[in-house]
Amino acid sequence: MANNEINVFDEIVQQLRTRIPESSTDAINNSTSRVINPRSIPKNILSNGRVYFFRYAFPKTRNELPFYHVYPCVYAINVKGHHLTGLNLFYLPPKFRGLLLNRFKEKLSGEDTFARSLFNYELMKRLRVTYATVKPAIKKYDLRRCSVSGLEISHKLWDDFYMDDLSGVLEKSFLKKNYLNIQLLSRAKIIKNLLDNGGESI
Repeated sequence: MANNEINVFDEIVQQLRTRIPESSTDAINNSTSRVINPRSIPKNILSNGRVYFFRYAFPKTRNELPFYHVYPCVYAINVKGHHLTGLNLFYLPPKFRGLLLNRFKEKLSGEDTFARSLFNYELMKRLRVTYATVKPAIKKYDLRRCSVSGLEISHKLWDDFYMDDLSGVLEKSFLKKNYLNIQLLSRAKIIKNLLDNGGESI
C-alpha cells in the first residue's frame, strides 16, 4: 500500500483498538483488509458479494429513522450511482448472522483472500426462508454521506467482524435504540415474513 493508505489503515484499526482488546484486532492487517474510498466502490457486479466497513454517522433521514447503525459492515448486493444496497447483518440476531455467513462462504468465487461471494440477491429471493430472514438487514447507503475512508473486509475476517469480539463492539454502535431492542424487532419481522411466505429451511 502507498504511505497515505497505510496511515489511513492504521488510523481505522487504532479506532477499533480503542474500543476492544488489541488482541481482538490482530487479524486485521493489510493482507486481510484493504483501504477503500466508499465513494469509489466500483459500480458493477464485481462489487457484489464483498463486505465493506465504513462510518455512517449522518444519514440524510436520521431524524426520521427509528434507529440506525453508525459503523455498518455491509455485504453488498448492488452498487449503483451514489448508493450501496446491501445486508448489514448487525440488524439480525447472531444465530441468523452465522447461518447466513456460512451460506455466503459456501459460494466464494475462489480461494483468493479477496474472493467475493456469488450468493447474490436473486438467489436469496429464490430461497424464501433465506429472503424472509435477510429482509430486515437490507439497507441502502448514500455513499456521499459515508466516511472518506473505509475497509473492504476479506472473507477470512467475516467471522471476526460479525461473530467474535469485534461484533460486540459493533452491536453497540446503533443510535436511538439499543441492540437488544433491535434484535427483538428483527425477530418479529422475520417471523412475520416466514408466516407470510413459508418455504424451505435457511
